[in-house]
Amino acid sequence: EHIPQLYDAWHRNDQTVLIVEAHNGDTTLFDQCQELRQSPSQLSNWCNILLQLWIYLEPWKVRSSLLDLENLYINENQQIYCQRLIPEILGQPLSLKDLVDCWWKILPDSKLRSSLTELTQSDNSLTLTKLQQHLQQICDYPDSSQTTDKTLTPVSVQGIEAAATTDVGQQRDHNEDFYSIETNCRIKQSPEGINSEYQGLYILCDGMGGHAAGEVASAMAIQKLQDYWGKNWQDVLPSSEEIQQSILFTNQALFEINQDKAAAGNGRMGTTLVMVMIQGNQVAVAHVGDSRCYMLEAHGNPVQITLDHEVGQREILRGVEAEIAYGRHDSYQLTQAIGPRDEDSIDPEIQFFSLREDTLILLASDGLTDQDLLEIHGEELLRPMVKKEIGLSTGVNKLVEFGNSYNGHDNITAIAVLVSIDK
Repeated sequence: EHIPQLYDAWHRNDQTVLIVEAHNGDTTLFDQCQELRQSPSQLSNWCNILLQLWIYLEPWKVRSSLLDLENLYINENQQIYCQRLIPEILGQPLSLKDLVDCWWKILPDSKLRSSLTELTQSDNSLTLTKLQQHLQQICDYPDSSQTTDKTLTPVSVQGIEAAATTDVGQQRDHNEDFYSIETNCRIKQSPEGINSEYQGLYILCDGMGGHAAGEVASAMAIQKLQDYWGKNWQDVLPSSEEIQQSILFTNQALFEINQDKAAAGNGRMGTTLVMVMIQGNQVAVAHVGDSRCYMLEAHGNPVQITLDHEVGQREILRGVEAEIAYGRHDSYQLTQAIGPRDEDSIDPEIQFFSLREDTLILLASDGLTDQDLLEIHGEELLRPMVKKEIGLSTGVNKLVEFGNSYNGHDNITAIAVLVSIDK
């Protein structure tokens, strides 16, 4: 929904001609951001969407579409879309700083502007993770649009449901995937009423390292993380630094076992990791490897939240064309995993989100996501769950069944988490 639909395209002489759908009558993102009613949380959410689009548009060299303020619009569902696709200029490389400079023009609040200026001036190596962390901090700024006699109504969670399943697949003789779901609800009652506070921890790991070692690695990683958060997570969503520390702690535990066994090469056990932590309507997503997280809001399309840590994706982020990057013989080889190497070799990606409407969060191993399964069929498979037309258990079972028929070459695991927002 963020990109105009392509109707036709052709080459003529040295030019490429694109015919795309036209959008008219909606409000520009710039005008929406200037309205006093927009909260820092909403502004941060829009910036997060633009950051994801920046990543998605990079392989096609049309990131300039996000730097023209007259090209960005908001539809009736408060979704950002580009009116047209604008090619990047050859010889003029773009960076994340160009995107941040564009945000500076959009954000109406002087404190928010100042925070972005400080970020770019103090950090010459601006990275995706650092920018995402900074956007989360923006949510903590006071809303300058609220006067002293008004309060911003907080978003409350009505409930969290979760379901998961795993399958060995059609070609494997054992299952190296492992998962864990944990949802807690603390109910407080007083003369003022009853208040419910939801907290959830959802982890999926896809093990590797030969027969038996993969199962051990995935199960051990989840156990270590559960133990860690059982001691270190109370009533506030952990910070990026705390989440990173939990992953490094888990990596070290598996790494030491590999060292003790003097394992080398393929004999070293390891695992991918995707972890979702929920505190109220605040969500943290952390991952290492190619297990993924997707989100689907009540009014939106499925969005891939994580980017695979593999050679092909690494090359794309370096500016290599997608076809060339994934034409390599090692394109699907992992660049990061939990366990095989020490902590200096892993850099977990951690993202934060504020949920404003009913949202389905899906954690999936690559046995389900391969061959663009969810990019092609995600809407039809996930929408019934977020609309509550089918139960989550039925939904994840259908996902795995479809994954086995569509792929089937690997273990398949899916965790579906539905967060219902009190309206």
